[in-house]
Order: sequence, then structure tokens, then C-alpha cells
Amino acid sequence: MSVWDHAVKRKNAKTTELEGQCNRCNKVIKCSGNSTTTLKSHLTTHGIKFDREQQHEPKSSKNVVSEKPTPKPILTMDAFLKKVTPKEIVTDMATDNITIRAITRNKYIRQSVSRDGFNLQKNETGVMNLIHDDFDEKSFSWFSTTGNRELLKKGAKFILSVDEYTSSRNRRYFGINLHDNINRKTIQTGLVCILGSCSAFDMIEIVKNHVKDFGLSFDHDIVGLTLDGASVNKIFIRHVKLIGQLKLESPYSPWCL
Repeated sequence: MSVWDHAVKRKNAKTTELEGQCNRCNKVIKCSGNSTTTLKSHLTTHGIKFDREQQHEPKSSKNVVSEKPTPKPILTMDAFLKKVTPKEIVTDMATDNITIRAITRNKYIRQSVSRDGFNLQKNETGVMNLIHDDFDEKSFSWFSTTGNRELLKKGAKFILSVDEYTSSRNRRYFGINLHDNINRKTIQTGLVCILGSCSAFDMIEIVKNHVKDFGLSFDHDIVGLTLDGASVNKIFIRHVKLIGQLKLESPYSPWCL
């Protein structure tokens, strides 16, 4: 039962406030603030009763749908911590000169990785494969991003610095770095293993293929080259159409940076 079943709803001509005129006695009752409490009290004097739910009727004559506020998500520390993968964990340790054998066999390292929710391979080959996979992902993703594609569209050119390294196990590697002429950044592309003897022409093919893996053309995107003063490197420079420079000490020559 609604209060307006026993009264006529109307608005005051001067104040425009809501009023109710009783159907029994024609008395006009003001509904201040759109509240019908006073009108209900008057109607009860005529023996009209209202249910308890109707007595708590909303002040407005229009039905108001109350919506519960959406609860805010609970933030935890995980939302602020960078997510890392086993590949990145192992690669960081290898970068800090921790050997593959130590990473594989050290109990503390294995327990620490397990606490992060990962299972570390129990053999050295599996751990080494993680490092190789991480390198491949980061190497090939650099030039696949939109910003770096735009860099090439702007006509960016790169300079190579190549160094030869020999490990404690007498294994030889080429360390190849790229330097761009727009952002002035150095991109470490990693080491390339040298298998057997390596002439200047073999070296040219190794460097060309390595640069190609990064989405660059050795003939169009590379304009300069920095090498040490070995005789094989002098032959290398003579047989490529690049601006060559032989360094004495640091592979990061001021000319190439």
C-alpha cells in the first residue's frame, strides 16, 4: 500500500515543494524534502495503517536503485616486484662470473631458485641451454620492437666493434658490439664461438651472419668498424667497404661512440 493511494500528490505553486492532499479530509500536508512521514502520520489518524517496509519508503517519489560500490582490489607486494624467469636468474649469475657447475650444484642457489617457484635443471647442459635461450630471446627482440624499427626508418647507421677473447679453457670467441649514431647507445650482441682456424674471410662471414641475426644488413646498415691491430684484422678491413679503425687498447673507442 502506497501513501499516494490515500492522498493526491501535487506541488506548491509558490515554493514548488511536494505536498499531499488527504482524500478523507482534503487537508494539505507539506512533504518537506520529499519526505512523506508527516503525511503518513496524518493518514494514520483516519485509521489507515502502513506496513513497516512502507514506512521506510525512500524520500524521493521515484524508485532509487542503490548499487554497492565496487570493492578495490587488494594490492600485494607481488604487484610491485618484477617478474623474472629461470633464464634471467641463471643468466644474471653467469654474468657475475658464477660458473655453470656452481649454478648447477650449489645447494643454496638451487634452494633460492626453488623458493621463487622454479625448478632448476640438475645437469650443466640444461643450465647452459637456459642461458642460450635467454640470449636468443633478448637478442632478437631488440630490433623487433616498434621503437627500433622506427630507428631504422629514420636512417640510423651502426658501427661495429669486434674483439677476440680466449677463455680459461683455451676457447676463442668474438665479442661483437653495435653502436648507433642517433641514440648513442651501445648494444652488446654477445660472443660468437670461433671453431678451428679463422682467416680474415671466415671472420667476415661470421660477423655478417651475426649482424643478420639482429635484423641488420652488413652492407647497408653498418658504416664503420673498430678492431685491434692484429694482421688478420688489417686484411679484414681491406676487404670490406666500411670505415675501418685499428685500436690500441679499449674496444670502445671514442670514435665509435
